[in-house]
Order: sequence, then structure tokens, then C-alpha cells
Amino acid sequence: PTNYNFVAGDYNRETGLVGDGSTKYLDTNRRLTADPQNSAHVAVWASTFIGSNPLLAHSDWVATGSTGIGFGGSRNRSTSSNTTTAATGLNAVSRNASSGFSWRHGILSGSTTATSEAPPSANYWVFRGFSTSINYYGAHRLAFYSIGEALDLGALDGRVTDLVNAIGAAIP
Repeated sequence: PTNYNFVAGDYNRETGLVGDGSTKYLDTNRRLTADPQNSAHVAVWASTFIGSNPLLAHSDWVATGSTGIGFGGSRNRSTSSNTTTAATGLNAVSRNASSGFSWRHGILSGSTTATSEAPPSANYWVFRGFSTSINYYGAHRLAFYSIGEALDLGALDGRVTDLVNAIGAAIP
């Protein structure tokens, strides 16, 4: 990824990278079009969930709302699925069919019916989102992110939880 404005003090070996809510983000250099329209996922592990700005986004996928997380469509920019509380842990969406997508938000999970649309030709960003010509920046602390074809979010959550716990146990 390409680093925009992060410095060494923003990184903690145990808990990850922290945004500042105004200028810092990662450009993953991975196109939204890199995966099939109906087989794609994005996920982040939030060590700290703060405020109402993006975890991992561009013009759709995972972005936060003022009271929690809203999955901005998962390849359908006119439909979203929202929860009511901010959550640490895995925040993710995965689409493996044209008719809908599954989501995970900390301990909450579910699915949303929404016909897929072709994604825009842009890169995924971490700690930054974009909506109607306005950039939004996150101030969360993220220990992990993943982008790729569709996968089982429950299995990913279990494996990433184990990884984060093992890293925490290994650091004195």
C-alpha cells in the first residue's frame, strides 16, 4: 500500500495503525474491479473503533455511520445495511452472489438483499472514504485488513481473532 501521512508513532506492534481522522490513509493500490463483481470481500480488524468515519472504503463497501457501521452497499451503492453500535473486532462484508451480501460487525452478523452493480474503477483505501465529492478520514486503530474474492466471514473472524490474540501474547 501507499502511505499517506502516517509516521512511525502511529504504529503499535500489538494493536496496529491509528488514523488521525483528517489526513492519514493508505491507498491499497488494489482496484475495486480486481475481483469478480459477485465474488468479493473486504475486512478490517478494529482494535479501537472511533467516531463516524471510514474503516476501509471507496465509494462503496465498508464505511461507518455516526452510531455504528454502515456497509455502503457491497457493490450496490443504493442499498446499505446498518448496525446501531460501534464495534471492535472484525468489520467485514462478503458478496458471493448477485442477489445479496453477508456482513460482520464485531459480534453481530447478518445478510442483506441487494442486487450487485459493477464497481467503479478506483482503488480501495484504508482509513479513508469518499461520498459525493467529500473525503472522510478515520481515526480508528486497525490491526489487519483483507481484500479479495468472497469468503466465509465467520471463519475469517475466528482466524484473525486467533492471530490478534497470538500477537498480543507474544509481545512483552
